[in-house]
Amino acid sequence: MSGRIPVTAIVALGITQNIGYGTLYYSFSILAPDMAAHFAWSTEWIFGALSVALLIGGLTAPWLGGDCFAPKSGSSSCAREIRLLDSNDEMTPCSA
Repeated sequence: MSGRIPVTAIVALGITQNIGYGTLYYSFSILAPDMAAHFAWSTEWIFGALSVALLIGGLTAPWLGGDCFAPKSGSSSCAREIRLLDSNDEMTPCSA
Protein backbone atom coordinates (compact mmCIF):
# COMPACT_ATOMS: atom_id res chain seq x y z
CA MET A 1 0.00 0.00 0.00
CA SER A 2 1.38 3.39 -0.92
CA GLY A 3 1.79 6.26 1.51
CA ARG A 4 -0.48 8.47 -0.59
CA ILE A 5 -3.66 9.77 1.06
CA PRO A 6 -6.77 8.77 -0.94
CA VAL A 7 -8.22 12.28 -1.14
CA THR A 8 -10.87 11.36 -3.71
CA ALA A 9 -12.18 8.52 -1.54
CA ILE A 10 -12.26 10.72 1.57
CA VAL A 11 -14.16 13.49 -0.24
CA ALA A 12 -16.60 10.98 -1.78
CA LEU A 13 -17.28 9.36 1.60
CA GLY A 14 -17.78 12.77 3.20
CA ILE A 15 -20.29 13.81 0.55
CA THR A 16 -22.27 10.57 0.77
CA GLN A 17 -22.32 10.72 4.56
CA ASN A 18 -23.68 14.27 4.48
CA ILE A 19 -26.37 13.24 1.98
CA GLY A 20 -27.27 10.24 4.15
CA TYR A 21 -27.56 12.27 7.34
CA GLY A 22 -29.53 14.97 5.56
CA THR A 23 -31.95 12.46 4.09
CA LEU A 24 -32.56 10.63 7.36
CA TYR A 25 -32.58 13.44 9.91
CA TYR A 26 -34.27 16.18 7.90
CA SER A 27 -36.98 13.81 6.65
CA PHE A 28 -37.80 12.98 10.26
CA SER A 29 -38.71 16.60 10.97
CA ILE A 30 -41.00 16.59 7.94
CA LEU A 31 -42.65 13.28 8.91
CA ALA A 32 -42.95 13.99 12.65
CA PRO A 33 -46.23 15.98 12.57
CA ASP A 34 -47.97 13.19 10.63
CA MET A 35 -46.50 10.57 12.96
CA ALA A 36 -47.75 12.54 15.98
CA ALA A 37 -51.24 12.77 14.50
CA HIS A 38 -51.29 9.09 13.58
CA PHE A 39 -50.25 7.87 17.02
CA ALA A 40 -52.11 10.66 18.88
CA TRP A 41 -48.87 11.77 20.54
CA SER A 42 -47.48 15.27 20.86
CA THR A 43 -44.57 16.21 18.60
CA GLU A 44 -42.43 16.59 21.72
CA TRP A 45 -42.85 12.86 22.41
CA ILE A 46 -42.00 12.00 18.81
CA PHE A 47 -38.77 14.01 18.92
CA GLY A 48 -38.07 12.67 22.40
CA ALA A 49 -38.29 9.15 20.99
CA LEU A 50 -35.79 10.12 18.28
CA SER A 51 -33.45 11.51 20.94
CA VAL A 52 -33.68 8.33 23.00
CA ALA A 53 -33.05 6.22 19.89
CA LEU A 54 -29.96 8.30 19.02
CA LEU A 55 -28.71 8.02 22.62
CA ILE A 56 -29.15 4.24 22.61
CA GLY A 57 -27.45 4.03 19.22
CA GLY A 58 -24.52 6.07 20.48
CA LEU A 59 -24.14 4.03 23.65
CA THR A 60 -24.33 0.67 21.87
CA ALA A 61 -22.18 1.62 18.85
CA PRO A 62 -18.88 0.43 20.38
CA TRP A 63 -20.29 -3.07 20.89
CA LEU A 64 -22.32 -3.29 17.70
CA GLY A 65 -19.79 -1.66 15.39
CA GLY A 66 -17.79 -4.81 14.70
CA ASP A 67 -19.82 -5.71 11.60
CA CYS A 68 -18.52 -3.71 8.67
CA PHE A 69 -21.78 -4.29 6.76
CA ALA A 70 -24.05 -2.80 9.45
CA PRO A 71 -23.93 0.82 8.17
CA LYS A 72 -24.84 -0.28 4.65
CA SER A 73 -27.72 -2.48 5.75
CA GLY A 74 -28.99 0.21 8.13
CA SER A 75 -28.95 2.86 5.41
CA SER A 76 -30.64 0.50 2.98
CA SER A 77 -33.33 -0.26 5.54
CA CYS A 78 -33.94 3.44 6.22
CA ALA A 79 -34.14 4.21 2.49
CA ARG A 80 -36.64 1.37 2.01
CA GLU A 81 -38.80 2.61 4.90
CA ILE A 82 -38.79 6.21 3.62
CA ARG A 83 -39.76 4.95 0.16
CA LEU A 84 -42.64 2.94 1.65
CA LEU A 85 -43.84 5.98 3.59
CA ASP A 86 -43.64 8.07 0.44
CA SER A 87 -45.68 5.57 -1.58
CA ASN A 88 -48.56 5.45 0.96
CA ASP A 89 -51.17 8.19 1.08
CA GLU A 90 -51.84 7.57 4.74
CA MET A 91 -49.31 6.57 7.32
CA THR A 92 -49.29 2.85 8.03
CA PRO A 93 -46.72 0.77 9.87
CA CYS A 94 -43.95 -0.26 7.46
CA SER A 95 -42.40 -3.06 9.48
CA ALA A 96 -43.96 -5.79 11.54
